[in-house]
Amino acid sequence: EKEIQVQNVVLPNLKMKLDFVKKAFGPGDEVVAKLELHTNENKALSDQKVNFVANLDGKQLLAKSTITDEDGLQYIKFDLPKELKTNDGLLNVMIDYNGSTESISRSIPIVLNKIKVQLFPEGGDLVAGLESKVAFRALNEFNKAADIDAVLKDGQGKTITCFSSYHMGMGAFSFVP
Repeated sequence: EKEIQVQNVVLPNLKMKLDFVKKAFGPGDEVVAKLELHTNENKALSDQKVNFVANLDGKQLLAKSTITDEDGLQYIKFDLPKELKTNDGLLNVMIDYNGSTESISRSIPIVLNKIKVQLFPEGGDLVAGLESKVAFRALNEFNKAADIDAVLKDGQGKTITCFSSYHMGMGAFSFVP
């Protein structure tokens, strides 16, 4: 014998899609999210008023309104504070449509730019004047893989080489020490 709960299903009146244009945003970055609105008949919801609220660490960062274009698209943009102490961000979009309010929410992918980079010289040591290959691994503040673009500079600030991770925060580069 098992107890089950039966309830009415309320289907949404709109097809809503909300995606961020970048994988992550840091302190002071402009957050950009792409909102797409269509009716259940797959027709673009053009010239529709949209309200959105951005919260950071449970506190409201901003609340604004905008209007979708003729294709039912709108890019929602706002700036993160220059000083961030949390990666807890939420974007909530609300649409008044046919007498009811539809909403969609997404967590803002925030990184605090506290990246730890581990370097692994091939053969264990670097030899001055000899081209060396160096593997690396980048981890964020939660010890999770972080994709990076980096610059290696000498003591005078002159750029020696640039490198990027290519999978799960890992990669390799070559240079002459």
